[in-house]
Amino acid sequence: MKKKSFFIALVCALVFAAGICRAFSAAAAVVGDVDGDGSVSAADARLVLRASVGLENANPLTMDADADGNVSAADARLVLRFAVGLEPVLPVTDGEPQGESGVLVVYFSRTGHTRPLAGYAAEALQADIYEIQAKIPYTDEDIRYYTDCRADREQNDPAARPEIAGPLPDLSGYDTVLLGYPIWHGQAPKIIYTFLESFDLAGKTLVPFCTSASSPLGSSALNLHPLAPAAVWKEGKRFAIGTARDEMEQWLTEIGLKHTEQKEENALQITVNGTALNVAWEDNAAVSALKTLAANGPVTVQTAAYGGFEQVGPLGTSLPRSDVSVTTAPGDIVLYAGNQIVLFYGSNTWSYTRLGKIQGLDQAALSALLGGSAATVTFFCEN
Repeated sequence: MKKKSFFIALVCALVFAAGICRAFSAAAAVVGDVDGDGSVSAADARLVLRASVGLENANPLTMDADADGNVSAADARLVLRFAVGLEPVLPVTDGEPQGESGVLVVYFSRTGHTRPLAGYAAEALQADIYEIQAKIPYTDEDIRYYTDCRADREQNDPAARPEIAGPLPDLSGYDTVLLGYPIWHGQAPKIIYTFLESFDLAGKTLVPFCTSASSPLGSSALNLHPLAPAAVWKEGKRFAIGTARDEMEQWLTEIGLKHTEQKEENALQITVNGTALNVAWEDNAAVSALKTLAANGPVTVQTAAYGGFEQVGPLGTSLPRSDVSVTTAPGDIVLYAGNQIVLFYGSNTWSYTRLGKIQGLDQAALSALLGGSAATVTFFCEN
Protein backbone atom coordinates (compact mmCIF):
# COMPACT_ATOMS: atom_id res chain seq x y z
CA MET A 1 0.00 0.00 0.00
CA LYS A 2 2.90 2.34 0.65
CA LYS A 3 4.16 1.88 -2.90
CA LYS A 4 0.70 2.57 -4.30
CA SER A 5 0.29 5.70 -2.18
CA PHE A 6 3.71 6.92 -3.19
CA PHE A 7 2.82 6.37 -6.85
CA ILE A 8 -0.40 8.33 -6.47
CA ALA A 9 1.36 11.17 -4.67
CA LEU A 10 4.09 11.34 -7.30
CA VAL A 11 1.70 11.36 -10.25
CA CYS A 12 -0.58 13.87 -8.56
CA ALA A 13 2.37 16.17 -7.96
CA LEU A 14 3.37 15.94 -11.60
CA VAL A 15 -0.21 16.52 -12.71
CA PHE A 16 -0.58 19.63 -10.58
CA ALA A 17 2.79 20.88 -11.76
CA ALA A 18 1.55 20.73 -15.33
CA GLY A 19 -1.01 23.41 -14.52
CA ILE A 20 -3.09 22.62 -17.60
CA CYS A 21 -6.75 23.44 -18.10
CA ARG A 22 -9.17 23.50 -21.02
CA ALA A 23 -12.46 25.38 -20.60
CA PHE A 24 -15.78 24.51 -22.20
CA SER A 25 -19.31 25.85 -22.33
CA ALA A 26 -21.18 25.34 -19.11
CA ALA A 27 -24.26 24.34 -21.14
CA ALA A 28 -23.34 20.66 -21.14
CA ALA A 29 -21.19 18.40 -19.00
CA VAL A 30 -18.23 16.81 -20.73
CA VAL A 31 -16.36 13.60 -20.09
CA GLY A 32 -13.31 14.48 -18.00
CA ASP A 33 -14.85 17.43 -16.13
CA VAL A 34 -14.95 15.43 -12.93
CA ASP A 35 -15.19 18.33 -10.50
CA GLY A 36 -17.90 20.07 -12.55
CA ASP A 37 -16.14 23.43 -12.78
CA GLY A 38 -16.70 23.80 -16.53
CA SER A 39 -13.18 22.81 -17.56
CA VAL A 40 -11.08 19.71 -18.05
CA SER A 41 -7.84 20.11 -16.17
CA ALA A 42 -5.01 18.38 -14.37
CA ALA A 43 -7.13 18.49 -11.20
CA ASP A 44 -9.72 16.30 -12.93
CA ALA A 45 -7.04 13.81 -13.96
CA ARG A 46 -5.92 13.63 -10.34
CA LEU A 47 -9.48 12.79 -9.21
CA VAL A 48 -9.73 10.05 -11.83
CA LEU A 49 -6.43 8.60 -10.67
CA ARG A 50 -7.60 8.62 -7.05
CA ALA A 51 -10.87 6.95 -8.03
CA SER A 52 -8.96 4.24 -9.91
CA VAL A 53 -7.42 3.05 -6.62
CA GLY A 54 -10.52 3.55 -4.49
CA LEU A 55 -9.64 6.88 -2.86
CA GLU A 56 -12.62 8.65 -4.51
CA ASN A 57 -16.05 7.48 -5.58
CA ALA A 58 -15.93 6.54 -9.27
CA ASN A 59 -18.39 8.27 -11.60
CA PRO A 60 -18.27 6.38 -14.93
CA LEU A 61 -20.11 9.16 -16.78
CA THR A 62 -17.26 11.64 -16.33
CA MET A 63 -14.33 9.42 -15.32
CA ASP A 64 -14.46 6.48 -17.73
CA ALA A 65 -12.81 8.44 -20.54
CA ASP A 66 -11.97 5.40 -22.66
CA ALA A 67 -15.42 3.86 -22.13
CA ASP A 68 -14.08 0.41 -21.28
CA GLY A 69 -16.36 0.02 -18.27
CA ASN A 70 -13.59 0.70 -15.71
CA VAL A 71 -12.05 3.78 -14.12
CA SER A 72 -8.30 3.33 -14.33
CA ALA A 73 -4.98 5.12 -14.68
CA ALA A 74 -5.50 4.95 -18.46
CA ASP A 75 -8.56 7.20 -18.02
CA ALA A 76 -6.48 9.71 -16.02
CA ARG A 77 -3.92 9.82 -18.81
CA LEU A 78 -6.67 10.38 -21.40
CA VAL A 79 -8.20 13.19 -19.32
CA LEU A 80 -4.80 14.91 -19.36
CA ARG A 81 -4.84 14.65 -23.16
CA PHE A 82 -8.32 16.21 -23.15
CA ALA A 83 -7.00 19.06 -21.01
CA VAL A 84 -4.24 20.04 -23.44
CA GLY A 85 -6.33 19.60 -26.59
CA LEU A 86 -4.70 16.41 -27.89
CA GLU A 87 -8.05 14.58 -27.93
CA PRO A 88 -11.55 15.95 -28.62
CA VAL A 89 -13.69 16.16 -25.50
CA LEU A 90 -17.14 14.60 -25.73
CA PRO A 91 -20.29 15.53 -23.80
CA VAL A 92 -21.62 13.25 -21.11
CA THR A 93 -24.36 11.20 -22.73
CA ASP A 94 -27.38 10.32 -20.64
CA GLY A 95 -29.74 9.45 -23.45
CA GLU A 96 -31.48 12.84 -23.54
CA PRO A 97 -31.15 15.05 -26.67
CA GLN A 98 -29.74 18.50 -25.97
CA GLY A 99 -29.21 20.29 -29.28
CA GLU A 100 -31.48 21.39 -32.11
CA SER A 101 -29.38 20.54 -35.19
CA GLY A 102 -31.54 17.57 -36.21
CA VAL A 103 -28.41 15.38 -36.33
CA LEU A 104 -27.29 12.78 -33.83
CA VAL A 105 -23.89 11.09 -33.92
CA VAL A 106 -24.06 7.58 -32.47
CA TYR A 107 -20.93 5.53 -31.98
CA PHE A 108 -19.46 2.43 -30.37
CA SER A 109 -15.75 2.53 -29.54
CA ARG A 110 -14.35 -0.30 -27.46
CA THR A 111 -10.66 0.63 -27.93
CA GLY A 112 -11.18 4.38 -28.37
CA HIS A 113 -10.32 4.61 -32.08
CA THR A 114 -13.82 5.52 -33.26
CA ARG A 115 -14.43 8.05 -30.48
CA PRO A 116 -12.31 10.92 -31.92
CA LEU A 117 -13.96 10.61 -35.34
CA ALA A 118 -17.41 10.74 -33.75
CA GLY A 119 -16.31 13.83 -31.82
CA TYR A 120 -15.05 15.54 -34.98
CA ALA A 121 -18.35 14.84 -36.72
CA ALA A 122 -20.43 16.13 -33.82
CA GLU A 123 -18.38 19.32 -33.60
CA ALA A 124 -18.48 19.93 -37.36
CA LEU A 125 -22.25 19.48 -37.54
CA GLN A 126 -23.06 21.03 -34.14
CA ALA A 127 -24.80 17.73 -33.48
CA ASP A 128 -25.67 15.82 -30.34
CA ILE A 129 -23.70 12.66 -29.61
CA TYR A 130 -24.55 9.33 -28.02
CA GLU A 131 -22.09 6.59 -27.10
CA ILE A 132 -23.27 3.00 -27.25
CA GLN A 133 -21.90 1.13 -24.26
CA ALA A 134 -22.37 -2.57 -23.58
CA LYS A 135 -24.21 -3.56 -20.42
CA ILE A 136 -21.52 -6.19 -19.97
CA PRO A 137 -18.38 -4.24 -20.97
CA TYR A 138 -15.97 -5.83 -23.42
CA THR A 139 -12.61 -6.69 -21.88
CA ASP A 140 -9.34 -7.03 -23.75
CA GLU A 141 -9.79 -10.79 -23.64
CA ASP A 142 -13.25 -10.42 -25.17
CA ILE A 143 -11.80 -8.99 -28.38
CA ARG A 144 -8.73 -11.19 -28.70
CA TYR A 145 -9.74 -12.53 -32.09
CA TYR A 146 -9.52 -16.18 -33.16
CA THR A 147 -9.36 -17.49 -29.59
CA ASP A 148 -13.06 -18.32 -29.33
CA CYS A 149 -13.41 -15.02 -27.48
CA ARG A 150 -16.68 -13.21 -26.92
CA ALA A 151 -16.32 -11.14 -30.12
CA ASP A 152 -15.58 -14.30 -32.15
CA ARG A 153 -18.75 -15.98 -30.88
CA GLU A 154 -20.99 -12.93 -31.27
CA GLN A 155 -19.82 -12.11 -34.79
CA ASN A 156 -20.39 -15.71 -35.87
CA ASP A 157 -23.87 -15.85 -34.32
CA PRO A 158 -26.60 -14.26 -36.52
CA ALA A 159 -28.88 -14.00 -33.49
CA ALA A 160 -26.38 -12.30 -31.17
CA ARG A 161 -27.66 -8.97 -29.84
CA PRO A 162 -25.50 -7.70 -26.92
CA GLU A 163 -27.48 -5.59 -24.47
CA ILE A 164 -26.84 -1.84 -24.33
CA ALA A 165 -26.16 -0.17 -20.98
CA GLY A 166 -28.15 2.80 -19.80
CA PRO A 167 -31.05 4.61 -21.46
CA LEU A 168 -31.31 4.82 -25.23
CA PRO A 169 -31.60 8.25 -26.85
CA ASP A 170 -34.92 9.72 -27.93
CA LEU A 171 -34.59 9.87 -31.73
CA SER A 172 -37.85 11.74 -32.33
CA GLY A 173 -36.05 15.06 -32.68
CA TYR A 174 -33.46 13.86 -35.22
CA ASP A 175 -33.76 13.55 -38.98
CA THR A 176 -30.22 12.23 -39.53
CA VAL A 177 -28.20 9.72 -37.53
CA LEU A 178 -24.50 9.12 -38.13
CA LEU A 179 -23.50 5.65 -37.00
CA GLY A 180 -19.83 5.01 -36.17
CA TYR A 181 -18.25 1.68 -35.28
CA PRO A 182 -15.04 -0.35 -35.51
CA ILE A 183 -14.72 -3.33 -37.86
CA TRP A 184 -14.89 -6.69 -36.09
CA HIS A 185 -14.26 -9.69 -38.33
CA GLY A 186 -15.17 -7.61 -41.37
CA GLN A 187 -18.51 -6.42 -39.97
CA ALA A 188 -20.06 -3.97 -37.53
CA PRO A 189 -20.08 -5.25 -33.94
CA LYS A 190 -23.37 -6.95 -33.12
CA ILE A 191 -24.17 -4.29 -30.54
CA ILE A 192 -24.76 -1.96 -33.52
CA TYR A 193 -27.45 -4.41 -34.65
CA THR A 194 -28.98 -4.14 -31.17
CA PHE A 195 -29.11 -0.36 -31.46
CA LEU A 196 -30.73 -0.31 -34.90
CA GLU A 197 -33.38 -2.87 -33.95
CA SER A 198 -34.33 -0.80 -30.90
CA PHE A 199 -36.01 1.94 -32.99
CA ASP A 200 -38.46 2.62 -35.77
CA LEU A 201 -36.11 4.44 -38.15
CA ALA A 202 -38.55 4.87 -41.04
CA GLY A 203 -37.80 8.04 -42.99
CA LYS A 204 -34.64 8.90 -41.08
CA THR A 205 -31.34 9.31 -42.90
CA LEU A 206 -28.67 6.92 -41.66
CA VAL A 207 -24.99 7.54 -42.41
CA PRO A 208 -22.55 4.77 -41.41
CA PHE A 209 -18.81 5.21 -40.94
CA CYS A 210 -16.23 2.85 -39.54
CA THR A 211 -12.66 2.86 -38.26
CA SER A 212 -10.15 0.16 -39.02
CA ALA A 213 -6.41 -0.30 -39.17
CA SER A 214 -6.65 -2.18 -42.47
CA SER A 215 -10.12 -3.66 -43.15
CA PRO A 216 -12.32 -1.81 -45.67
CA LEU A 217 -15.94 -0.77 -45.07
CA GLY A 218 -16.84 -3.79 -47.19
CA SER A 219 -20.27 -5.23 -46.58
CA SER A 220 -20.43 -4.01 -42.99
CA ALA A 221 -22.74 -1.11 -43.88
CA LEU A 222 -24.87 -2.99 -46.43
CA ASN A 223 -25.55 -5.72 -43.91
CA LEU A 224 -27.04 -3.12 -41.59
CA HIS A 225 -29.66 -1.99 -44.14
CA PRO A 226 -32.14 -4.84 -43.47
CA LEU A 227 -32.23 -3.78 -39.81
CA ALA A 228 -33.73 -0.41 -40.82
CA PRO A 229 -35.26 -1.08 -44.27
CA ALA A 230 -37.47 2.01 -44.27
CA ALA A 231 -34.58 4.39 -43.49
CA VAL A 232 -32.70 6.38 -46.12
CA TRP A 233 -29.15 5.01 -46.12
CA LYS A 234 -26.27 7.14 -47.37
CA GLU A 235 -23.07 5.52 -48.60
CA GLY A 236 -20.65 4.98 -45.73
CA LYS A 237 -16.92 5.50 -45.41
CA ARG A 238 -14.02 3.77 -43.73
CA PHE A 239 -11.48 5.90 -41.86
CA ALA A 240 -8.01 4.85 -40.85
CA ILE A 241 -7.15 4.86 -37.17
CA GLY A 242 -5.81 8.31 -36.25
CA THR A 243 -7.58 10.12 -39.11
CA ALA A 244 -7.39 13.92 -38.75
CA ARG A 245 -10.37 16.20 -38.23
CA ASP A 246 -10.06 17.69 -41.73
CA GLU A 247 -10.72 14.37 -43.47
CA MET A 248 -13.91 13.81 -41.50
CA GLU A 249 -15.11 17.35 -42.23
CA GLN A 250 -14.31 16.96 -45.94
CA TRP A 251 -16.38 13.77 -46.11
CA LEU A 252 -19.30 15.42 -44.34
CA THR A 253 -19.15 18.22 -46.91
CA GLU A 254 -18.98 15.76 -49.81
CA ILE A 255 -22.11 13.91 -48.69
CA GLY A 256 -24.02 17.16 -48.15
CA LEU A 257 -24.25 17.20 -44.37
CA LYS A 258 -21.77 20.02 -43.78
CA HIS A 259 -22.41 23.10 -45.85
CA THR A 260 -19.90 25.82 -46.62
CA GLU A 261 -21.04 28.79 -44.62
CA GLN A 262 -21.57 32.12 -46.33
CA LYS A 263 -19.14 34.78 -45.25
CA GLU A 264 -20.61 36.96 -42.57
CA GLU A 265 -20.52 40.71 -42.96
CA ASN A 266 -17.22 42.16 -41.75
CA ALA A 267 -15.80 38.65 -41.39
CA LEU A 268 -12.08 38.33 -40.71
CA GLN A 269 -10.20 37.52 -43.92
CA ILE A 270 -6.59 36.53 -44.61
CA THR A 271 -4.27 36.45 -47.60
CA VAL A 272 -0.78 34.95 -47.89
CA ASN A 273 1.35 36.48 -50.65
CA GLY A 274 -1.88 37.78 -52.15
CA THR A 275 -3.65 34.39 -52.09
CA ALA A 276 -6.99 34.50 -50.28
CA LEU A 277 -7.50 31.61 -47.86
CA ASN A 278 -10.61 30.05 -46.40
CA VAL A 279 -10.12 29.84 -42.62
CA ALA A 280 -12.28 28.39 -39.88
CA TRP A 281 -11.59 30.88 -37.09
CA GLU A 282 -11.66 30.03 -33.41
CA ASP A 283 -14.24 31.70 -31.19
CA ASN A 284 -11.93 33.24 -28.61
CA ALA A 285 -10.69 36.59 -27.30
CA ALA A 286 -7.56 36.57 -29.47
CA VAL A 287 -9.51 36.25 -32.72
CA SER A 288 -11.99 38.92 -31.57
CA ALA A 289 -9.11 41.30 -30.86
CA LEU A 290 -7.47 40.52 -34.21
CA LYS A 291 -10.76 41.17 -35.99
CA THR A 292 -11.07 44.53 -34.21
CA LEU A 293 -7.58 45.47 -35.39
CA ALA A 294 -8.34 44.41 -38.97
CA ALA A 295 -11.64 46.31 -39.00
CA ASN A 296 -9.64 49.54 -38.71
CA GLY A 297 -7.54 48.69 -41.75
CA PRO A 298 -5.45 45.82 -43.13
CA VAL A 299 -2.93 44.30 -40.71
CA THR A 300 0.17 43.02 -42.48
CA VAL A 301 2.64 40.62 -40.92
CA GLN A 302 5.97 39.81 -42.55
CA THR A 303 6.88 36.25 -41.68
CA ALA A 304 9.99 34.13 -42.06
CA ALA A 305 10.38 30.37 -42.39
CA TYR A 306 11.40 28.51 -39.28
CA GLY A 307 12.22 24.89 -38.62
CA GLY A 308 11.00 23.60 -41.96
CA PHE A 309 7.41 23.51 -40.72
CA GLU A 310 6.13 27.06 -40.14
CA GLN A 311 6.06 30.73 -41.10
CA VAL A 312 6.30 33.07 -38.11
CA GLY A 313 6.34 36.85 -37.78
CA PRO A 314 5.62 39.71 -35.34
CA LEU A 315 2.12 41.15 -35.19
CA GLY A 316 3.39 44.40 -33.68
CA THR A 317 0.98 44.24 -30.75
CA SER A 318 -0.21 41.72 -28.21
CA LEU A 319 -3.49 39.79 -28.28
CA PRO A 320 -5.26 38.07 -25.37
CA ARG A 321 -3.69 34.67 -24.72
CA SER A 322 -5.28 31.32 -23.91
CA ASP A 323 -2.18 29.18 -24.40
CA VAL A 324 -2.33 25.41 -24.20
CA SER A 325 0.27 22.83 -25.12
CA VAL A 326 -0.79 21.46 -28.51
CA THR A 327 0.63 19.46 -31.39
CA THR A 328 -0.20 21.50 -34.45
CA ALA A 329 -1.14 20.18 -37.88
CA PRO A 330 -0.64 21.62 -41.38
CA GLY A 331 -2.99 24.57 -41.87
CA ASP A 332 -3.12 25.62 -38.21
CA ILE A 333 -2.83 29.36 -37.49
CA VAL A 334 -1.76 30.14 -33.93
CA LEU A 335 -0.56 32.94 -31.69
CA TYR A 336 2.85 32.46 -30.07
CA ALA A 337 3.94 34.46 -27.00
CA GLY A 338 0.93 36.72 -27.45
CA ASN A 339 2.40 38.73 -30.33
CA GLN A 340 3.72 36.33 -33.00
CA ILE A 341 1.56 34.96 -35.83
CA VAL A 342 2.45 31.41 -36.86
CA LEU A 343 1.14 29.53 -39.91
CA PHE A 344 1.97 25.83 -40.11
CA TYR A 345 2.64 23.70 -43.15
CA GLY A 346 4.15 21.02 -40.91
CA SER A 347 3.76 20.19 -37.24
CA ASN A 348 5.21 21.23 -33.89
CA THR A 349 4.39 20.74 -30.23
CA TRP A 350 4.45 23.88 -28.08
CA SER A 351 2.24 26.21 -26.08
CA TYR A 352 0.05 28.33 -28.36
CA THR A 353 -3.25 30.16 -28.56
CA ARG A 354 -5.25 28.73 -31.45
CA LEU A 355 -6.52 31.28 -34.00
CA GLY A 356 -7.86 29.20 -36.87
CA LYS A 357 -7.46 26.45 -39.42
CA ILE A 358 -6.89 26.87 -43.17
CA GLN A 359 -9.54 24.91 -45.07
CA GLY A 360 -9.40 23.16 -48.42
CA LEU A 361 -5.62 22.84 -48.86
CA ASP A 362 -3.71 19.60 -48.40
CA GLN A 363 -0.17 19.45 -47.03
CA ALA A 364 1.42 19.67 -50.49
CA ALA A 365 -0.54 22.85 -51.29
CA LEU A 366 0.26 24.35 -47.89
CA SER A 367 3.97 23.58 -48.35
CA ALA A 368 3.92 25.25 -51.75
CA LEU A 369 2.23 28.33 -50.28
CA LEU A 370 4.16 28.60 -47.01
CA GLY A 371 7.40 26.77 -47.65
CA GLY A 372 9.38 29.73 -49.00
CA SER A 373 11.91 31.74 -47.05
CA ALA A 374 9.38 34.49 -46.24
CA ALA A 375 5.74 35.42 -46.69
CA THR A 376 3.42 38.43 -46.47
CA VAL A 377 0.36 37.71 -44.38
CA THR A 378 -2.49 40.21 -44.39
CA PHE A 379 -5.57 40.27 -42.17
CA PHE A 380 -8.53 42.43 -43.13
CA CYS A 381 -12.29 42.71 -42.75
CA GLU A 382 -14.35 42.77 -45.90
CA ASN A 383 -17.49 44.91 -45.80
